[in-house]
Amino acid sequence: MDIKQQLLTDRSKQNISRLANYIGKDKKRCAILWKLIRYGEAPLPQRGAWLFETCVPKHPELALPYLKEMLSYMQQDVPDGVRRSFSKVFSVVEIPEDISGEIYDLCLNWIIQEKTSIAVKAHCMETAKNIALPYPELREEVALVIRDQMEYSESAGVQARGKRLLKELENRN
Repeated sequence: MDIKQQLLTDRSKQNISRLANYIGKDKKRCAILWKLIRYGEAPLPQRGAWLFETCVPKHPELALPYLKEMLSYMQQDVPDGVRRSFSKVFSVVEIPEDISGEIYDLCLNWIIQEKTSIAVKAHCMETAKNIALPYPELREEVALVIRDQMEYSESAGVQARGKRLLKELENRN
């Protein structure tokens, strides 16, 4: 199956699911997908990131070789669809300690920026909470940021996610 051709010709959820099953936990196929995300012309990065986001929850080990590059890439001016997909990936994988501080800072910055989309904020809140859980001082910081977002955002997504994450943070105290 030609991943590039499939991404270009069919942008349905069914196609993404079919491609995710095709990639499975195959590292070579995932590497092909990664090249399409990083070096392909639009719409390949957005559609490829959506496919990557779909593959990773079933096979989180697929993301590990790319996390540092994802972090670097996300600090550039990337399409919101890529940012949304990658922020979701960060929220479902275990972040290695050597990059957890950078990802934590990036997530907090995106959470507090007004222009950040609701989906990215929600995934970043989840990621920041995951990183902060072992550290009482970080748990307090994340809780403050989440409460602030809940106070000023009318988004049901921010409210629901914030409420759930605050419970998780408080249960760790």
